[in-house]
Amino acid sequence: LEKALRLLNSNEETPKRTFVLESCRAYDISLHANNVYRHNFLNNNGNESSSSSDKVCTKLVEQLGPSDVAPCRANLWTMSPPCQPFTTNGEGRGKERLDEEDNRCNGLKGICRLLNETETKPQWIFLENVRGFAESNMRQRVCECLTENGYSYQSFVLSPVELGIPNHRKRYYLLAEKSEQQKVINNLPILHNLTSLSDYERIAKQPLHTIGRYMDEQTTTDDNAPNHDQYIVPDKVLAKVWFKGLGFVSDKDTATHCFTAGYGRIYHRSTGSLLLIKGSTSDIDRGGVSLRDLPLDRSDMTIYHNQLRRFTPEELLKIFGFVDCGEIGEMRVFEIPTTVVPSLEQRYKLIGNSISVNVVTELLHELLLSA
Repeated sequence: LEKALRLLNSNEETPKRTFVLESCRAYDISLHANNVYRHNFLNNNGNESSSSSDKVCTKLVEQLGPSDVAPCRANLWTMSPPCQPFTTNGEGRGKERLDEEDNRCNGLKGICRLLNETETKPQWIFLENVRGFAESNMRQRVCECLTENGYSYQSFVLSPVELGIPNHRKRYYLLAEKSEQQKVINNLPILHNLTSLSDYERIAKQPLHTIGRYMDEQTTTDDNAPNHDQYIVPDKVLAKVWFKGLGFVSDKDTATHCFTAGYGRIYHRSTGSLLLIKGSTSDIDRGGVSLRDLPLDRSDMTIYHNQLRRFTPEELLKIFGFVDCGEIGEMRVFEIPTTVVPSLEQRYKLIGNSISVNVVTELLHELLLSA
C-alpha cells in the first residue's frame, strides 16, 4: 500500500494531491506473522505504543463485529483468506475441494457478514487468493455480498512474470469499489487482455529480470560472502531418484517455480526452485549460459555436491517484493530477523504464505486511482 501511494503521488494525473497512509490495523492469528508486522511497521522499532493509531491484533476475523471496525473508519479493507479450500496441493491433493464447506472459509464468511452489518463501509476492498478461488462457490458468495452492498468489482488473474519478476505465482485478485453505478466484469482476463490497467503499456514493456538481480551478493570464492552452508542440498538428498525431477535455476535464468509455505520443509517441485550456486564448478563450466538454454545433466545428481542450494529467505523477500530492487524506488527496510522468528522453516513458511508485493502494488494503484 505504501508503494501504491507512492505511485499515486508521482502520477501526472494527480499533481496537486498527496496521499498518505494515516493509520492501519492488521488482524491475524499467526503470532509469527504479527511479530514480524510489529517489528517492521510499528514505531520503527517493533514496540507497539498504546497511543499509536496502527495496531496489530491477534484475533479471528470471524469474531469481529461492527463495534471493532467502526472506530477505524477504514477506507480500504485488504485480505488474503486461507487458500486450502480452493487448491489441490498438500492435503487436498487427490481430494475434492471443500470450497465454502471448509471451516477455513469462516473468516471470509465473517467478512461478508461484517460488511452487511457495519454502517461505516470501506470505499475499497482488495482480495487475493489462489487461481482456484475464481471458480469457487465462495467467490460467488463474496461477489453477491459486494453487489448487495453497492460495490462494483473486477477480477484479475496475474503472475509476477507478467510484470518482469522471475517468479511464477499466478493468483486471483478481486478489486471492489463502492459506487452508485455498478459495473461487474466476471470474465477473469489474463494480462494481455487487460485494458483497464491505466499503466498497462508501461507494465507490459517491463523487461523480464534475471534471478541474479535478487540474489545475495556472493560466490564460492568470496571470503566476505554470507554463509550459505545451511541452505546447501545434502548429498543424501542429491542421491534420491526423485530429486532429478525438481526445478533448478541459475542466476542467468528468468523464471522460478512458485515458492510455497513448504519450501523450507520439503524438497519438491511444487514448493519452489533450487539454485545452482554462482561461482560453483558447474556454473563456471557453463560459461554463463542459463539452465533453460543448457539444462543440468540429471543422470547423476551427486556430481553437484555443494553446488545446489535453496534460495535464502532474504532472496525470497526480494523476489516477493518486500525488499525493493528498484521497481518502485527506495522504500522502507523490511526483514524477518532471527530474533523475531528463530526457526528457518517458519521464516520460509511466512514468505510462502504471503503475497507478491509488486503485483499487489500495481493493482492497488489501479484501484485507488479513482481517489
